[in-house]
Amino acid sequence: MITTKTYESGFRLVVEERKGSTVFFNQYVKVGSQDEAEDEQGLAHFTEHLMFKSTNTRSTNEINQELDFLGCSSNAFTTYDNTCFFFKSIKENFEKALTVFADMLQNGIYKKEEVDLERDVVLQEINMYKDDSEDVSINATMADFYNGTCLAHPISGSEEIVKNSSIDKLKQFKQKHYTSDNIIISVVGDITFDEMEALVKKYFPKYFEGKATAKQYATNQLELNVKDKFCIVNKDDTQVRWRAIIKGENIYSSELYKQAVYTIILGGGLTSRLFVKIREELGLAYNTYTESFTNNNAGALILYLGTTNENLETAITLVKNILKEMADGVTQYEVDKAKNLIKASLIFAEESAERKALKNAKDLFIWGRVRENEEDLKQIDSITVDDVNEFAKRIYNESTFATCAVGKDIDINDLKKFDK
Repeated sequence: MITTKTYESGFRLVVEERKGSTVFFNQYVKVGSQDEAEDEQGLAHFTEHLMFKSTNTRSTNEINQELDFLGCSSNAFTTYDNTCFFFKSIKENFEKALTVFADMLQNGIYKKEEVDLERDVVLQEINMYKDDSEDVSINATMADFYNGTCLAHPISGSEEIVKNSSIDKLKQFKQKHYTSDNIIISVVGDITFDEMEALVKKYFPKYFEGKATAKQYATNQLELNVKDKFCIVNKDDTQVRWRAIIKGENIYSSELYKQAVYTIILGGGLTSRLFVKIREELGLAYNTYTESFTNNNAGALILYLGTTNENLETAITLVKNILKEMADGVTQYEVDKAKNLIKASLIFAEESAERKALKNAKDLFIWGRVRENEEDLKQIDSITVDDVNEFAKRIYNESTFATCAVGKDIDINDLKKFDK
């Protein structure tokens, strides 16, 4: 059973009761890298790190010691549009663990020595991503494709801004975005709504202060002004990582599940067209796949492969040919197979407390309610071969795209094969 409630402050609580021996807690905050101003790039991610630091009553070490002693598994992550903090606990230790999380999520004191230490950790993480060629290809392609928009900079942020942001600026960022009406607590496990509500009122008093303000979240696609359709990043690697991003559908689009089915057929598994042709038949790449990027105000289809410099032109030409073949028509078998894979993924997610807690929170922000799986399953079942073929034609003819290759001695004419 799923129960939700919105309070006068705008704070929302959603509890999915399941019999068992564990409880999963997720605090979902509607702030990510896309909400950062030009001089704030990286502060959402930096703030996430700092939430695990000292409070007035606990040191950083004491927070970590208490959570470990209670047997909790805890972590956090930042995306383009949200930040999540979560832990999983056995039922008997849940309230004790909640007191620790409630303290750190509300009462961080931003001690200078800890902020500076964590600043160095975040800078190391940024440099780690710079060393990873796949991450480099992601960030470079997003920067080109979403040029001039809130999605153009990496989630990890700007090294310079992270290095130079003052404690006052970090506090202001947190105060601006970590408001009650931007926060959802989503819980899945062996606890009733009434029990969880009582705990939240006891340990999260700040979330009930004030009144909600009217906030508008963008639902229209961002205006795109692609900077460079063919981008090369020189890096001394043995492989070339190639990525293409093509304009697609955002989370509110009626075409969203057509895009999902198309994505699976193209490169979403071991029997997808890209994988069979490029890896299994020709051995041109160890890894090739497609995925959808969907957001409240953006959507795209992403293609990836890692290959050698010598095989890059052949591989890109094959990708373009496969897109053309799909525009000429997919089969009923392919559509049915993709629909089965998507439906199975949704059903499997129902069994994961972690994934379900995140979905319930996302649904509340996107739709204002928790959607039943049956709604999505019906939409998937309704998709026809004609629907997918129509979508495939649009993708093949889509002129809004960007490609990027990361490696050494890359010929830009190889990348231009994607546009012919």
